[in-house]
Amino acid sequence: MNFENIKPSKSVSILSKAKKLIEQGVDVIPLSVGDTHFPPPQSIVNNINNAPTNYSHYTISKGIEQLRHQIANKYNHTLENVTLTNGVKQGIFYVLQSLRENKVAILEPAWLGYQTTATICNKSTTSINTHSKNWIDQLHKSDFNILILCSPNNPDGKVFSKDEINNILSICKDKNAWVIFDNIYHVYDYSGKYKPFDYNKLIITGGFSKSHAVTGFRLGYIICNNQEINHKIDLLNQNIATCAPSISQYALLNLHKHEDSVYEFSKYYKENRDLVSNVIPEFEPYKPDGGFYYFIDVSKFGFTDGDKFCNEILDTHKIALVPGSAYGNFPHYIRMSFSVDRKTLMNGLESLKSFCKL
Repeated sequence: MNFENIKPSKSVSILSKAKKLIEQGVDVIPLSVGDTHFPPPQSIVNNINNAPTNYSHYTISKGIEQLRHQIANKYNHTLENVTLTNGVKQGIFYVLQSLRENKVAILEPAWLGYQTTATICNKSTTSINTHSKNWIDQLHKSDFNILILCSPNNPDGKVFSKDEINNILSICKDKNAWVIFDNIYHVYDYSGKYKPFDYNKLIITGGFSKSHAVTGFRLGYIICNNQEINHKIDLLNQNIATCAPSISQYALLNLHKHEDSVYEFSKYYKENRDLVSNVIPEFEPYKPDGGFYYFIDVSKFGFTDGDKFCNEILDTHKIALVPGSAYGNFPHYIRMSFSVDRKTLMNGLESLKSFCKL
């Protein structure tokens, strides 16, 4: 592995800088991290408090059957198609490492981890800019045999329409390409456009970090109906992690009991999303379909460098944001998270207005 090709996370870099300021007693407004501000649902806390006596020991490598059954039922799959993993990141690594194909297309802007993980797995990557009018044509002309798709997308909140999905799948079918569908943000669809889809070479990755306010539990899943790939994934999981954290698996059991809380989380962040463009109407063009981020072109407000913007606003107005360059070739953009409590968001928006002179 060539570590020179692995880029450090810019969101982690901003977070580290912000934490140093906080340690110095500075009040920083955290609009950078992709994490919910809520505690876990009480139903999850109850599961932890009433965990079985074997919760501190290994589970089987694929994960406890009861939770895998519940996930499988939500996706109309069977138990053997579901593997629990230490978060979605590790799941995507297992998937890419298990596929023989080696040319990955990434729809950008995109979470940097897709490209980094592909690099770790010695696969080449092609970036497709979905902000270009002809991005479907670019995808059609590109040479790839694996496509990574996230919807709602991080960082711009795009939910791909039915027509877009159909076009993507048609292209992938022509190329006999795998589709890795990362649906970690699926409960945060405010547009109504999100729809599950079928494809014979589809692998779904997902998890509970964003939806259930448990980023630290590190519990994700892979759904794949190809048993050869599933066997490889299980071998990797056995030898790298043994199993996903046992206590996290037991904590998430009985998924239906958590649904009311998850709905309230989504409702709250939809209201936050709307608040942003109400307070700063100039951000209306960047209003996302889903997720909990605005992806904003700051060149529209007289700034030429997103990295410089994020460093300056942290230094002068104590707001933590992430530069758009963390998500592809978007040097004029910044990502702003609205997954915070409303008072914090309002304070951040007023400071943003001041910094941008809006």
